[in-house]
Amino acid sequence: MPPEPPTGAKRVAAGLADVLITTEERHAIRKERAARALVALLPRGSASFVLDTPAADVESRPASAVAEDMVYVLADRGVSSLDAAASAMGRVMAFVMTEYPDAVSVNGVHLRRFFEANPMTKRLRSGIRWLRDWCGVDFPARGAVMNTAPRQSAAVPPKVQDTLEMDLKITFSLEYISTSHPSAFVRGHAAGWNFLGRHMLRFEQSSNMCINALVPYSAFGVDVTITSCSARLDKNPNASAQRPRPVWGTIDGIHDRDAIRGPLLAMLAGREALRCILVDTDSPNGDPSHPATTRWLLDPLKAPARVDQSLHALLRMPPLNLTETEAARYHGHFGKRFNACIADASPDFSDAHRNDLGRFAGSSAQSDSLEPVAAMLERHTVAVTAMPNIYSRGAAVQYHLDLAVRLYAVLRHAYSRAIADCSLLNRCWSKFDGPFSEPAPALASPARAPALALAAPPLALMPPEAADEPAIVEVAAPGAAPTA
Repeated sequence: MPPEPPTGAKRVAAGLADVLITTEERHAIRKERAARALVALLPRGSASFVLDTPAADVESRPASAVAEDMVYVLADRGVSSLDAAASAMGRVMAFVMTEYPDAVSVNGVHLRRFFEANPMTKRLRSGIRWLRDWCGVDFPARGAVMNTAPRQSAAVPPKVQDTLEMDLKITFSLEYISTSHPSAFVRGHAAGWNFLGRHMLRFEQSSNMCINALVPYSAFGVDVTITSCSARLDKNPNASAQRPRPVWGTIDGIHDRDAIRGPLLAMLAGREALRCILVDTDSPNGDPSHPATTRWLLDPLKAPARVDQSLHALLRMPPLNLTETEAARYHGHFGKRFNACIADASPDFSDAHRNDLGRFAGSSAQSDSLEPVAAMLERHTVAVTAMPNIYSRGAAVQYHLDLAVRLYAVLRHAYSRAIADCSLLNRCWSKFDGPFSEPAPALASPARAPALALAAPPLALMPPEAADEPAIVEVAAPGAAPTA
């Protein structure tokens, strides 16, 4: 059985720091692992059913060859279905072997005793049915046994939502960290998390997407750089209905125009084939500021615990200085609603704007005609400065680019107001007296907007105190010699 691809420090220890493992390869490995786990439990008699081959042909071949063919066929199924089937098979076999050690087969009495000791659950029932339908393992479970309603958990009070969204304080702080922190790893992750918020991306979407172009663009008298991206999968809960989707946004910082672009592109340099926004490091726990962090890996930041460690470490840094408990309320999809909250709080957005901004049903981003082509999903091409041909013309794309600039103009105006009155940040999403409650002047006048005076950031930011840190080693490209 192939091992699960290691991440972080384990990846370095395994000698895979500069080895690329694509998302497709990861999925294939997980499917193969699940299929092998199930095949190891299936009786030999199920082989003819799985392979759709006469039993005589199966018996004439070596067991190892038959098992490999079964793995090949079953690995085409979903991991969750394979795991549920293996779990059901394993639980029944373990029960019968323990309670009836002399049994040579599983009969109805055994199953009845099993269900008395193990109340029916949805996962157990689906596993047994999957074994019957796809593996030919027909347990003697019929009628009332299989139709018993799954047990219900005791009623509990509704949980308070423990995941908070990105807000102005956080985006200001991430921008400050990405321009001032001495560690390139911290700067890169701060820019990456900021990018997610600016482009309404869950972490899961950003871990398999490409930046196709950085395009200079002007609208409403505001000059910006548009990022044209391709997300490999959308958020449709039905996996079979998920399709690649286009993503547009601005990559310009609020206080420093290069606060996101510079550290982000430095992190992706030489690792464009990763197709992700946040690159993993050799940090022991995922925290890019950990003293043992010395290099980027040729691997996306994927393990959930490492994802949280990266984000929480940034939120606990100056100038935000959240406590560990406060930081723990933010998770990988904290940036998904940032732009939506801005649109809800600002009078500069209509309902149609809000729907298109969120790439919801009926928006242009859901159009089949704008679905990214395969070449756009292969790797980052961040050096390109022209919109891909599939988007180069068309009113729908023009509308989305203007919408991205509108959002940036509103964000910049909120920033200028926060500079003058930091108390606005404490009521960020108020529609009446928050930083977004006033229309942005740039959107009210066709004239070119004056440049925003870049005064000191609104949080009275101070540079972090100098600390003794080990020398930071960066790898410019896979296989290249590290340079201090």
